[in-house]
Amino acid sequence: MAKKAAINRVTAREGEITISSNYKSSSILNTSLSERKQNMAIATIEIKAIKVRKVNSNKSLKAYVDICIDEAIIIKNFKVIEGENGLFVGKPSEKSKTDEKYYETVRCTNKDVEDDLSNTILAAYKREV
Repeated sequence: MAKKAAINRVTAREGEITISSNYKSSSILNTSLSERKQNMAIATIEIKAIKVRKVNSNKSLKAYVDICIDEAIIIKNFKVIEGENGLFVGKPSEKSKTDEKYYETVRCTNKDVEDDLSNTILAAYKREV
């Protein structure tokens, strides 16, 4: 049976710093600033949901999802949560030893990438339900 995977390709906007598997770091360092901007304007990243683990014991927490970015970086334990306005994605977090609060361990600095990430995770969860 073929493996199901949610994949999303994100196009970077000009002026944003994006890591792409299409460009080796040494070649980026040796190019001029205008060439780097051109490369960044056309770079894409691939977001793939690689594992969905459903949770049955909790009312609001529905699943944990692991993602892979550009077949190079794996981020584990995004949470699919049922809120008052429907499903949403919670980022991985850790409990602080000093103040017992939870803090996100992953942050998105780009709203479009964050939206694409959430859409990919929710699509993978909905396929599993």
